[in-house]
Amino acid sequence: MFNKQSLSVALLVQLVLVSTAKSVMAAEDTNRCTITTLSGVTYSNAVISRVEPDGITLVTEKGVSKVLFSDLSPSLRVEFNYDPQKTRQYEAEKARRAQIRATEEAEAAQRKARLDKIGASSIKISGEVQSISDGGMLLFLLLPRSYAVVRVARVPRGVGVNVDRRRP
Repeated sequence: MFNKQSLSVALLVQLVLVSTAKSVMAAEDTNRCTITTLSGVTYSNAVISRVEPDGITLVTEKGVSKVLFSDLSPSLRVEFNYDPQKTRQYEAEKARRAQIRATEEAEAAQRKARLDKIGASSIKISGEVQSISDGGMLLFLLLPRSYAVVRVARVPRGVGVNVDRRRP
């Protein structure tokens, strides 16, 4: 059963939770603003979720929007500590990252095309591994009337090699 002391503690906890929730809701309401850009777009009842070197990110009832400093009034630029030099550096870094990503995607497409070409013209071999090095591997191949030891050059990643490790 509950005693008076446990009921008092439970009531106190509820009061603290309700007052905390009200203060959070009141703080959120005070953070809401209306911003009109130089291009004439108005964001009503917006919350500023992030300030980046090139602009601010707003959350509204319609969704999330990024507004560049170049589209904000001079007073808002000052309010959000706009620094043109930091903006140029940030945009240069974004462009550099985009170039790296584009280069990596192009290289991946080339690798895939090479692997597709290799896969289409490859033959299946099996044999016993004699040795493995950075330059490739030596295989002991079982042929119908004889055997051969051949050197297999570097195998591209993604190409499967099945090797039977047993001798006849």
